[in-house]
Amino acid sequence: MKNKKIANYKCSNCGARYIAWQGQCQNCGEWNTIVYEENQYNLTPAHLEISSIQIKRNDNYRELIKTSLDSFNNLLGGGIHTDQIILIGGEPGIGKSTLMLQMIKNIQYPTLYISGEESADQIIHRALRIGTEENYLNLLIDNRSDIQNILSNIESKKFKLVIIDSVQTITDENLPYQSQSTNNIRLFVEKIVEYAKKYGVSIILIGQITKDGLLAGPKLLEHMVDTVIYFEGDKYNDFRILKITKNRFGPSNEIAIYEMTESGLKDIDDIDSFFSSGDSTSEGVALTVYSEGSKVFLLEIQALCTKASYNFPKRVANGIEQKRLEMLIAIMDKKLKLNMERFDVFVNVVGDIKIEDRSTDLAVVAAIFSSIKNRPLPEKSCFIGEVSLTGSIRKVNNHEKRIKKAKKMNLSKIFDFQTYPNITNFATLFD
Repeated sequence: MKNKKIANYKCSNCGARYIAWQGQCQNCGEWNTIVYEENQYNLTPAHLEISSIQIKRNDNYRELIKTSLDSFNNLLGGGIHTDQIILIGGEPGIGKSTLMLQMIKNIQYPTLYISGEESADQIIHRALRIGTEENYLNLLIDNRSDIQNILSNIESKKFKLVIIDSVQTITDENLPYQSQSTNNIRLFVEKIVEYAKKYGVSIILIGQITKDGLLAGPKLLEHMVDTVIYFEGDKYNDFRILKITKNRFGPSNEIAIYEMTESGLKDIDDIDSFFSSGDSTSEGVALTVYSEGSKVFLLEIQALCTKASYNFPKRVANGIEQKRLEMLIAIMDKKLKLNMERFDVFVNVVGDIKIEDRSTDLAVVAAIFSSIKNRPLPEKSCFIGEVSLTGSIRKVNNHEKRIKKAKKMNLSKIFDFQTYPNITNFATLFD
């Protein structure tokens, strides 16, 4: 039997495999990231053996590290697990260091904070703004972010939790120059993951976010870790949101919402008022009910349509995908015959939350329609539904839960796939 061809070549950015070298990865589009890897085995019948593994209870593995943020613990399913690798991404200045210091305030386990971004004095100053010296008795700060020092600290098993801020600052003194290439970052994180699993140390990796809203570095990083969390919000605003997109130890797609204060992050109790201005009687304003994880809350969509000044009308989206907005405008142009080329369209989601699902489509359409007609939408109205290319309104996930929430908020006029099966019915909206 002939051996099958092995995919010896691997993209260091996304992990895609190829049977031959090529200049560009067809999966992620990056150039010169495909490298050769030696085979560790041959695909012959003699090597296709199954080993039996006896399953034994490991009580030590079940131990959880409880942080000072209960909402963060709940995101992870109770706390940080032994040898769990967590990757937290956020834009520069969003407050990632503040988040870390608030998490480990009063922590009961020896914790190492490796900071390649800021000096020890800066970290201490921020910690004393959040708490006192007594709150950080189990914390040690280290500015040495070279890989040898990091691995040595993990191997020593002196620390239960190690925070690395950030993966982009990890260096290797054995390299002839300090290269921050995506391939080196991948190799560094691979080694950290290997050591953490071997010595039972939990790791939190901090990563920067690019202008596209993605974690900087190779995409493969998200596959290498156990948990991926995005820390979002406008650094010029007080609102912050933690969104978990991957979690091998518990639920994903959960969120925690905070307000950034001088003394750190504070849980927001009244979520509905935070994502609504309270003025739903103005033109260009539509309310919807948004569902993220186990949270269901009121959300306000604002639209402003003005006469286009140039041949190419502007389409500006804040909080929703630009391409989604353009598609909805095209549907409105065809189905409602509004000649949308006449208007510059600006859409904003109150609270700076980023919408990823399509349940707010109908609210976006309603807000734009209201702005064009220069008339407010009906009082106590709510719009829930996905808009298809044919203009029909589709049912969204957690629909019944959203309806129940809308009624609880005293929104008696609910527009969805049942009351408005197609956006062509908008012609009677102001009757």
